[in-house]
Amino acid sequence: MRFACARDGWRLLGDHRFDPACGRWIHCTGVVGPPLRLGDVKYDDSGTHRATSRLTSGEELLAHQLREGAEILRTEPEPDLTPPGSVSDDFEHLRWFGLPGSAIH
Repeated sequence: MRFACARDGWRLLGDHRFDPACGRWIHCTGVVGPPLRLGDVKYDDSGTHRATSRLTSGEELLAHQLREGAEILRTEPEPDLTPPGSVSDDFEHLRWFGLPGSAIH
């Protein structure tokens, strides 16, 4: 299982959409907000910084997340890697990464 997500991450391309205008990959369920926003950073009267995160968990969660990721990869069908036909020749000339046509919105 070690590094399976890094090695097999390409198999999750079908769950993402790519915007060629900005080069951003977005999960099909939408953008996930950051666990900490600038507004969450506060300073007390002495100038000491403190941040309050709305989402926190300890390192003990990592093993669970890795197991969950391995299960997703085990059950996720391989994406259709047919190249896109809807991008410009200039874009295609510069593209170095796999980009299934189904990922273009």
